[in-house]
Amino acid sequence: FAGGWRALNIVLVVALGLQEPPTPRPGQRYEHNVDYYGNDLDHTVQPSPIACHAHCSSLPFCVGFTFQHFTDDAGRSDRRNSLGHCYTKLSTGGRRDAKPSQNLLSFTLPSARRSPLSPYRPAVVVRAHNTTESGAARIAGWAADMQSSSVPFWVSVDVTMGRGKEAVLRILKAADKLGVEIRIHSYTESEMLNAYPKLAYARHRLPRGEEDIPGPNGDRSLAWGYHSEAIGLFHRDEGTTNDYTHLWVFEEDVAVTGSLPRLLEEYQWDNGDLLASDMRPIEPMWYFYPMATEEFVARAGGPGFRINAREHVQRLSRSLLDALIEWALQGAVAWSEES
Repeated sequence: FAGGWRALNIVLVVALGLQEPPTPRPGQRYEHNVDYYGNDLDHTVQPSPIACHAHCSSLPFCVGFTFQHFTDDAGRSDRRNSLGHCYTKLSTGGRRDAKPSQNLLSFTLPSARRSPLSPYRPAVVVRAHNTTESGAARIAGWAADMQSSSVPFWVSVDVTMGRGKEAVLRILKAADKLGVEIRIHSYTESEMLNAYPKLAYARHRLPRGEEDIPGPNGDRSLAWGYHSEAIGLFHRDEGTTNDYTHLWVFEEDVAVTGSLPRLLEEYQWDNGDLLASDMRPIEPMWYFYPMATEEFVARAGGPGFRINAREHVQRLSRSLLDALIEWALQGAVAWSEES
């Protein structure tokens, strides 16, 4: 639905042979011909779906799995054994139907199953700092689309650099053309540093120093890399007077190919504190891996418990936003951009 979702070249599915799969315990259900696409936690070879289930249950953050039996040279499921690929999942949000010929099976752990949220009061904020005229028109279009709902809509602009101030003018001009009002929240890098002093220490750990920030064009501030802390300023400033339960965060360069209010409605059943695309454990080889303070790593449970997610579109619960602010105030900050 948006530019934040990445399509993999290889579809990871769960497949069984023609034999009847093991029966789940009462109240549990395998989903046949269903693929939980993406959001892999790990990939192992397991002797059966039940073994894959047990493996998933033993992992922190695992909410479900997909299983694929080994196939013979003709691409058919091998009935001689039940060995197969086990793909454990951080999220089952990629659920989609698959062709019957694929013999697919997926499973969500009972503890991960959710009921509709009550109350569900979403809000939307678009992060911006160098918005082009076409980008401003797109954002104004979203604001117009949101007028059909009662969902609050903001644009939070980093005005540290001159381009941010120009972005505000472009967005307001585009909104005026459509006859819509847009609430603007603005902030600077200085405000981030005042709120979260540990960011000054984190800045000294940049792999290439000023080549990363302010960058070759001199148009980047700490908000380019530390999204949670920038969003934290918005939540601090606007969240106290608005009672949203969940905040949807869009980057300014995302494209939405449908109704934005409809998108928000589609996820009202999901009670996750964080919805994001392509969540996976962070790799030590990641360029910005060092850009997390010791306080952050300790609070996360250690290096092995850090998780990446695509930043383009995310939804955060109010409790998670409150926790992120508290972490940042205590010096627990980490890089977000290009995760």
